[in-house]
Amino acid sequence: ANAMHVKGATPAVGPAWKSEQAFKNRSSKAIAALRQHIVSVPLVAEIDKMVRLYRGSQWAQGAPILTATYPATYHVVALQGQPLQGAHLVAYQQCGNSLARHVLARLKLDGMPRRVSGLDVANQNTVWANISLSNSVGIAQNTPTALKTYLEQVNSERNTPHPQNDVLVKFLQVLQGGPKEIATKAMDELASPRQDWRNADGTGSPAPPGAGL
Repeated sequence: ANAMHVKGATPAVGPAWKSEQAFKNRSSKAIAALRQHIVSVPLVAEIDKMVRLYRGSQWAQGAPILTATYPATYHVVALQGQPLQGAHLVAYQQCGNSLARHVLARLKLDGMPRRVSGLDVANQNTVWANISLSNSVGIAQNTPTALKTYLEQVNSERNTPHPQNDVLVKFLQVLQGGPKEIATKAMDELASPRQDWRNADGTGSPAPPGAGL
């Protein structure tokens, strides 16, 4: 079974390095053609930005990921080498390992009017409700950190992100499905929040529990 719904690489005909270089050359030519025919200055700037971010491996700034797993240089250490998640996985499923396809997808998105339908919101709520350790991050030594990162990513993709207090509550609720020791600590925190796990303004944050658990 292919749980990620990602196609494997097509075997090269002849030397692999020649095939890979030819693929990159075609991608570069396609991007150059897009720049030549697009008259919108902001869209051309967006093309240049995506290419620059990718070549500089600037993942934190939104560089497209052209592999099925997070790169070894990914800025979130807990995700390095792990299968793509959330929006990154969707982008890879749609555009694969072609930088040109990722650029084109971004241009299509930027060129479309922003509309938020009831179905969009319903889908976002379903994704949020279905987050669990087994389905989202797995159970390992870095589970709390990985869960924190995943929740922040999913929340940032919502049209209306949840407040940090709600993210903290979700973080602790999901951890209740984990190993007994972590689940017990999560239940205790939900019942009686610790002040040292709060931000200076009194709002919740999943960062301290992620470290403390």
